[in-house]
Amino acid sequence: VSTLVLGLGSIVLARLLGADGYGLYSLSFVVPSILFLGASLGVNFAVVKFVSAAHAKGRFREISNVFNAALIFRAFVGLILSVFGFFFSDFFATVLLNRPAISYLIKLASLLIFLQSLFGVASSFFDGLGKASWSGWLNTLQAFGKVVTAILLVLFGFGVWGAVFGNVLGYLVATLVGLFFGFSTIKYLVSGSTGSSNVLSFGVLKSMILYGFPLYLSVIVVTVTNQYNYVVLARFVSDAEIGGFMVALNITAIITLFVVPVSTVLFPAFSRVEASDRDFLPRVFELAVRYSVLLIVPVSVFVSIYSNELVMLLYGVGFSHAGKYLALYAVLYVVFPLALVVRNYFNGVGLPRETFVMSFLVFLVVLPFSPLLAGVYGVLGVVFSIVLGNCVSVVYGVLRCVRSFGLSFGFGRLFRLYVVSFISGFLVFVVKLFFLDFLFSLFLGGVFFLLFYLTFLGVFKALDCEDLGNLGVMFGRLRFVGWLFRFALRYVGFVGRVKV
Repeated sequence: VSTLVLGLGSIVLARLLGADGYGLYSLSFVVPSILFLGASLGVNFAVVKFVSAAHAKGRFREISNVFNAALIFRAFVGLILSVFGFFFSDFFATVLLNRPAISYLIKLASLLIFLQSLFGVASSFFDGLGKASWSGWLNTLQAFGKVVTAILLVLFGFGVWGAVFGNVLGYLVATLVGLFFGFSTIKYLVSGSTGSSNVLSFGVLKSMILYGFPLYLSVIVVTVTNQYNYVVLARFVSDAEIGGFMVALNITAIITLFVVPVSTVLFPAFSRVEASDRDFLPRVFELAVRYSVLLIVPVSVFVSIYSNELVMLLYGVGFSHAGKYLALYAVLYVVFPLALVVRNYFNGVGLPRETFVMSFLVFLVVLPFSPLLAGVYGVLGVVFSIVLGNCVSVVYGVLRCVRSFGLSFGFGRLFRLYVVSFISGFLVFVVKLFFLDFLFSLFLGGVFFLLFYLTFLGVFKALDCEDLGNLGVMFGRLRFVGWLFRFALRYVGFVGRVKV
């Protein structure tokens, strides 16, 4: 729900602020995002782990100790970094972002470092207790408060400042609510329990950092890579072009809607199989790769082909230049399914070092190529460096899985899935040439692409009986849309003469 709210909010905000304003709005959060890395050190990962373990054993005083230690540590460090960002905003705006005029926006956005630090502890605490719905509710509250406030302030004439303030207010409200329920839950748990609660246990805090920091290394590298690209863009392109780049990233959220369900299932699946039946792990891995490609690649191909139409539909003529950025950026998701499964495999079987190496390889490629290409090709150069870096990372991950761990990707059937997506995309591109109205072209293109894709899945026998059965179990029971998946699978089986 929060993803949907933020997505719709970004569309409204971008239309209200325009390309230049939306670009400045995006740059306002670069410095706080970089500084925020120092406010966690992986403590949130540890909160989930330690709270979950203590709750399972009924050690409620220990839960209180973990929560207090994490909250005090993150509040202290977050406050220091917020103050640092506030007082050095002029330096960052001038030297780092080449935008001296947005110093006042960085000052305001720096408050987010402190608020997000506290919010992260509350959200992780509920995840550790097994109350993911509470954590989701907090995220929805934060998203709704942020979007509504930002839009209203922009409408009242506060411009980019109002949009940034909306972010701060959204986190403030959600953080206060999260901490209230967090303390209330702890009070309920520890009432009547034995043992003592410490306001701050340095032993607990040390254990949390030692556990969480190795897991956090990949997050650091990914975040630094992303923010580094914004710094490069700030040096070489205009505010309007940065706004267009952000629009391209926002629209790829369409693809991530298909990524999140797959990712949510894979990590625990690999962990369970690793613990119970290691011999079955290679087969689970191969199927995970196949089904990820099946779902994600066709969507990325369609988004790339209809990039201009999607930008026009969602953001309007003012962002028409973002179409070419989106077309190239969507290519990233052609290889992304492989990276998704490989990373989840490494994390699920306890190999976070390999995940870190994959992230670091992306950074090593982006570091020189992003500024070099941006100087010549602008935003397209930065996007190309991102795609290239991820391709290098995927090649490393695939080779490690095959050569070091003896895993199979089922390349023969995987090749068929890619061919089906590309052929469907080519045919739809030809169909697109005959229609001038972008709305009609987008609608008809979606219908034809789905029809071509399902048909060629059967013709090329890209799926076998086992696949159709597995997919029917996975998606056939989904509320509201399950019957659509069942109908599509029957159609694929009919075309391929496969009995479902």
